[in-house]
Formats: sequence, C-alpha cells, structure tokens
Amino acid sequence: MPERYRELAGAGYRYIPVYSETINDAETPVTTFAKLTEGAERFLLESVERGEQVGRYSFIGWDPMLTLKATGAELTVIHENGISIIQGEPLAEIKKILDSLQVAPIPELGKFYGGAVGFTGYDYVRQIEKLPTDTKTVSDLPDIYWIVPRYLARFDHVSHKITLIILSRVDPTDLDGSYGKAARKLVDLQSKFNQELSLDSISGGIKLEKDLPKVTSLSKTEFRAKVAKIKDYIAAGDAFQVVLSQRITEDFPGDPFLFYRTLRTINPSPYLFFLDFGSVQLAGSSPEVMVRLEEGMVTLKPIAGTRPRGSSVQEDEKLSRELLADEKERAEHVMLVDLGRNDVGRVCKFGSVRVTELMAVEFYSHVMHIVSTIQGELLDDYSGVDLLRAVFPAGTLSGAPKVRAMEIIEELEPTRREYYGGSVGYLGFNGDMDTCITIRTVMFKDDKAHLQVGAGIVADSQPEREYDETMHKAGALLTALARAGGR
Repeated sequence: MPERYRELAGAGYRYIPVYSETINDAETPVTTFAKLTEGAERFLLESVERGEQVGRYSFIGWDPMLTLKATGAELTVIHENGISIIQGEPLAEIKKILDSLQVAPIPELGKFYGGAVGFTGYDYVRQIEKLPTDTKTVSDLPDIYWIVPRYLARFDHVSHKITLIILSRVDPTDLDGSYGKAARKLVDLQSKFNQELSLDSISGGIKLEKDLPKVTSLSKTEFRAKVAKIKDYIAAGDAFQVVLSQRITEDFPGDPFLFYRTLRTINPSPYLFFLDFGSVQLAGSSPEVMVRLEEGMVTLKPIAGTRPRGSSVQEDEKLSRELLADEKERAEHVMLVDLGRNDVGRVCKFGSVRVTELMAVEFYSHVMHIVSTIQGELLDDYSGVDLLRAVFPAGTLSGAPKVRAMEIIEELEPTRREYYGGSVGYLGFNGDMDTCITIRTVMFKDDKAHLQVGAGIVADSQPEREYDETMHKAGALLTALARAGGR
C-alpha cells in the first residue's frame, strides 16, 4: 500500500481515488465504453472544440455508488444500503451529499476525477420560480437524474493516455484491504482492454429523414400562429424575446448508442454526451455551455443567431457576414449577452464580470452561430450549485425577461419541456463544474425517440423563417436517427 494512501486515510477522508495510467493508442472512448461499462447507469462525455478539432479529454463512468433523482422538491437517493427520500431543494441537498462523501483531493488527476454526472431538466426551474403547473407531462422523466460513478476512465487524446480511477472506500481498521481491493479491480479493468469487440458499423448513406414518419407537438400552421401570439405579447410590452420550441417524436426500435456514434461523426460539437440510465437514454451534441466553473472562474457562452451552413468555404463566409450584419440577430444576441451578465453577476464578485469575446461566428456541421463569452469570479461563499441555480434555465432557451418569457412558454407549448433546455454535465468533488445546455439532443424512451428544437422570437420575427430555423437545427439529429435506425 502506498504511503500516500495511508496519509490520506489518516487525514480523515472516507474515499480515496486510486488510479492507474496506461499508454494505449488502439482504444477509443467508444470501444472502451463498450468493453468496460456494465449495468444500466453509465455515461460517456466527449468534446470536439468548435466543431472542428478533437477536444483533449473524454470521460466514461459506470457502476454508481449513488443515484440521485429528483422530481419537484423530493430527492430520491439510491445507495448500497437502500433508498432514502429527502424533502428540500434538490440541488442544495445533492451538494450536502457530495460534501459528506469526503473524497480526498488528487491534484495530479486534473479538473475532474469524479463527482455527480447527469442531467437537470428544464422543469427543475419550478424549484426556482413559480410557474403554472397545468401543462401536460410527456413522460415520467425526473427533473434531475445524476449518478456518482464508482469507476471512471479518462482519455487524454493528446498523450494517448488512459487513466482508470476507482473510488476506494476507506476502512480505517484494514487499510491494506481497502487499497488492495481497489488495486485488484484496476488490474481486472486493464485486462478488459484485451478482449475482442465487435461493433455495428455506422451507415454512411444519404440523408433519409424525409422517409421517416414523424409526430410533431405543433403543426407548421400552429407554430406560425404561436409566433404571431408571441409577437403580440412583445408589442404589448410583456417580453423582448421568447424561445418557442416544438417536439418531434419518431418510433425508434434501434440502438441509442449507435445513434450517438452516428451523431458524433456528422455533428461534432463542444459537448458530446451519451447518458444511459436504463429506462431512458440521452444522446446529444450540444454547441452551448450552460455554465462552467473552474478554480473559481465562471464561464458562460451565450449562442443566439443561426444560419444554415453553406456548400463551400466562400458561401460560408458570405452567410457569416450576412449573419453578423443582420440587425435583428445582433439585437437579439446583445440582449441575451446582457441577460447572461446579469445572471452570473448575482453570484460573482463585484466588478469581475466581463465579456471577453463578443459576437464571434462558430461553424458546426449543419449550422453556424453567433457566440459570445462572459466570465467572472465566483463569490467565495458560493458553490457550483449556487451558480447553476443563478443561471438556470439559460436565457438563450427561455427569453427575456426570463420569468415572463417562461410563463408565455408554459401557455403556448403543449407539453412540458422535460430534458430540453436544461443542462447535462458534471459537478466534481473538487468543486469544479462543466455543463452544457441540453439542445441538439435526443431522448430515447419506450422505443421512441424524442427531440426538441426552438427559435428565439422577437418583435420583427418572420413566422416562416423561425419555423425553418427549428428544422435546420433538427437536421443533424434526424439524419443520425435515419442512419442508426437502419431504415
């Protein structure tokens, strides 16, 4: 047993991350996910920066020591001794639970070596703001579903290094036994890299989405009528912008992980994720940060302003210039940057909030977006949970002013948003947090695939154009569904 393990145990930590590192350029996150993970609750987090190049790290987690699910103000905690029900503000209770684990810090493992991973649905906002509750619920999906994995694999795509991490529970009466159990498990996991693996190939055929039957929550006529209604509200002074969305549902008897593998090839994004929680899977390629916290520094990157990609570099450049010259898009973007500044300003040190990049165009497989970056320093008395509550839900998925926009959304959208417009990501044991907005995402449940897409409606919005924008955003998802569904 290493002396460091003994020292950390002596310092009172209940869990100590035990890890091994190996150089392996033959494995990918996809093959490792298939080889190592077992059971119904597991995840894969990846990144492709600005849709163009591979991000440095990927994370795989499985075998939860805790499962945390909340609906309303009731938090269900599933642990090795059974199930506990806690009444209270769910995120605050989750923070208490994570703190109580007393996991030893291992600085050389970097910004994430374990913590809570999962999704926080849009409807969690009802714990923050009072909203109408008469909207029809689509499924029994909880508002929050996070897991704390016992096992974590981290890929470093620069060094081709795979780090396997196990949370070793300290038995003060048998430290050798505690460490030995974790060390033996690491050897067992390493051996699984040698096993044979056969994965279904990804179809590279033409786009097939037009051949698929779809059920939409709003017809084109209904969507246009609701855009007109929002414009009436804006004219009356109720709001400046409201994000109207529609849900698309398809039968999907296929493999959700094959869908994810397909999506990551045709729509690489800064946040790629596959959450397999047994009865439900979320697979997404989100371009937009919800909020990030790293060593006390807060980062928010609002996206507002969209155009479809061109067929050539020259056409891309032309369309991006037109996008930046569009007064409607610029006004909408600046408004949402101001909203983001106000949100993070509630929990950041006075004078620290600043816009570090304003209105840059970023390119993705099917669309281009206007993106800005907001940063600030978190107040010393606040945590990632406080930060997430302060910015939730994203202004780019609700509107401005935020509360009135959400009330209008509740009135006009026929279903609860559930996962859509919430967040996916992690809250680390070290306090760091990285979350994306749950957009460009498909929920798989009961042999059906659900996706939701929206558009920001402002005073001079054109209903036809706004409807078309939602379908442009759905394009990569529908293409991946068609290919992965085997049709």
